[in-house]
Amino acid sequence: MKRWKFFMGLLLLLHLSACEKMWMEKDPENSPQAMFDQVWNTINERYVYLDYKHIDWDSAKEVYSARIQPEMSDDSLFTVLGDLLDVLKDGHVNLSTPFDRSLYWEWFTGYPANFSATCVDQNYLKPDSMSSSSGLLHRWIGDVGFVAYRSFGTDITSDALNHVFLKYAKGKGLILDIRGNKGGNFTNVTRLLSHLVLSRTLVGYTYQKNSPARNDFSEAEAIYVNPSGAIFLKPVVILINRECYSAASFFCAFASQLPQVTLVGDRAGGGGSAPVSDNLPNGWTFRYSSNFTTLADGFNFENGIDPDIFMSTGPEDEVQGKDRIIEKAVEILH
Repeated sequence: MKRWKFFMGLLLLLHLSACEKMWMEKDPENSPQAMFDQVWNTINERYVYLDYKHIDWDSAKEVYSARIQPEMSDDSLFTVLGDLLDVLKDGHVNLSTPFDRSLYWEWFTGYPANFSATCVDQNYLKPDSMSSSSGLLHRWIGDVGFVAYRSFGTDITSDALNHVFLKYAKGKGLILDIRGNKGGNFTNVTRLLSHLVLSRTLVGYTYQKNSPARNDFSEAEAIYVNPSGAIFLKPVVILINRECYSAASFFCAFASQLPQVTLVGDRAGGGGSAPVSDNLPNGWTFRYSSNFTTLADGFNFENGIDPDIFMSTGPEDEVQGKDRIIEKAVEILH
């Protein structure tokens, strides 16, 4: 009897081992080459800007797959995959691991800052007299309202927006400074825009990737802004710079189509997509752009949007306590 139990136990162990092997074989391969292939294929089939940016993705495969080795370390694999994704030159594309995160920073590095938060705070907002309403920092500059919004990741309440727009409706116009704003929540974009339109307004279209075919996109989906709360129809000057990205770029691009709005400063950084994420079998994740947005006239602002009036400011002005972009905005409103 004991011998029979032994053989039965051995058969059960072998059966379980076979089942485990069967299930393991169904899991995605965890090799560096498999993960490289997954990243390259996903971008090849789902990324929307390959042709728009004239990216030779096949050449990128040849160059970077040559650096893949079967026994390479996680650090080395991370470097290769990060370098591969940087070919896309997209601030929305990144690779996240438990030990590091790869990001493409060159969408704004190497460009003039045209903004100093310290200079603005000390000489224009003046902390001892400014107001703060749900992420909006504001005060009067003479007879002009000045509002700074540093991140679309900071939610703005309807009460705060009504308060700000009603307060500065008494002046000659409003300066809205979003320089250095790298984006955040798209809801705050439409929330803010809703106080700048008198009726339901078409501001753009969004397109989704339809299939692996390079230029197969869905039908256009219209983006509208509906009026809400206190409506501000006096002149609005929006200050922008290269660091205006993602949600901030959406805002200035959409706002540029409104009759009372003037953009002043430097070209915005772009980022006209809502990124999605994919998982690698080792637990890493990577993000990419699977849709794109245009203005109502069809202009694709992935690479940014130009201001109506180019203006720069820099350290020499800051020494004198001046921001030439703000000064230009005040001049426009008089």
